[in-house]
Amino acid sequence: MNNIGLPPLPPIGAVGLEVCNVIQLYMAIWDDLTPEEARVVSAHVHICADCAHEQRVFMRSAQRVANLDASSPSPRVDQAVMMAIAARSKTINKVAAKSVQPVPLVTPIKKRNRKSRALPLRLGGLVAAAAVMFVGLFAASHYIMPIGGPAQPIAVSSRSGQVPNASLQTFALPANLTWNGFVLYHSQTMMSSSGQQFKVETYQDLASGRMNIETVMGNKLDVVLVGDAHETLGMDMMKHVAQWDANGWKLDSSMFDLKQLRQQLKNGQAVYDGKVTFQGQSVYRIRYPDNKILLLNMNYMPVNVLEQPAGAQTAVPMYSKVQVLSSSNVPGAMWSMNVPQGFKMGTLPKKPVEVNS
Repeated sequence: MNNIGLPPLPPIGAVGLEVCNVIQLYMAIWDDLTPEEARVVSAHVHICADCAHEQRVFMRSAQRVANLDASSPSPRVDQAVMMAIAARSKTINKVAAKSVQPVPLVTPIKKRNRKSRALPLRLGGLVAAAAVMFVGLFAASHYIMPIGGPAQPIAVSSRSGQVPNASLQTFALPANLTWNGFVLYHSQTMMSSSGQQFKVETYQDLASGRMNIETVMGNKLDVVLVGDAHETLGMDMMKHVAQWDANGWKLDSSMFDLKQLRQQLKNGQAVYDGKVTFQGQSVYRIRYPDNKILLLNMNYMPVNVLEQPAGAQTAVPMYSKVQVLSSSNVPGAMWSMNVPQGFKMGTLPKKPVEVNS
């Protein structure tokens, strides 16, 4: 264990409030943990629904911080700072010119009683805790490998749903290609039938097909679905209600199934449609009969999916952001189907009905 300043990790299998408090400190610096530390944390999260929920919160928060646009102070702020520095410099120069004796660099501080020291010490502790949390969230974003950028339309040939003749293009996925060891993250903003925007963020384990999907509509809806090929658990994060077999909240992930993609290319259900430049990088296009186009980079990894509405001359990216993550850097709690403490079993709200724009 090499994280100086943190309490030692509890033994595997230990439970209790103090154990959870320590485990959650280590969650905040997940990207800096040694393999042994990560193993101990993951083992606890696997048996603790509360910590599994907290780790999902850490991951979502880190992802959202990583997605923030870069910002800088306005020119007015820069100007105000420069004026303050200039004014301060003039004051110091005047004092130095009038003074015969050297100005002491450190002003003696009178001793204070214990009461006067108590408040700053408590504030210092709060600031330190906040700093640990912020560093943890930002550190988690360091292992993200970005692919693509802001959504931009791309011109494609309109073929009225007709799939091009596969014999005209030669394309084959390498026989040794694998997507195992990677988790695909993508986010998508949609419009509901009620005219409200909602956002869907998805983590998909490309090896096993396990998924973690969060659907958020402002302050009205927040539902997380965790599932695999056999079962699903839906959780209403606002009302603390959980529901098994919440399959209505699942998404079609078939386009990111490498085995299925190979089969579709082989039987002509999907065909190679040329190579283009998309958001600054070369990509292969794989077209489907419904005019959806899967984009793969030169390493045959997913980049985005294009949609071409009926009658449109351009196709637009389905996802606003797509990233490929290393499976080893995604906490196991992302796939945990333990019902969080404090949740009651019930029925989830209705899923927003998407309206195609």
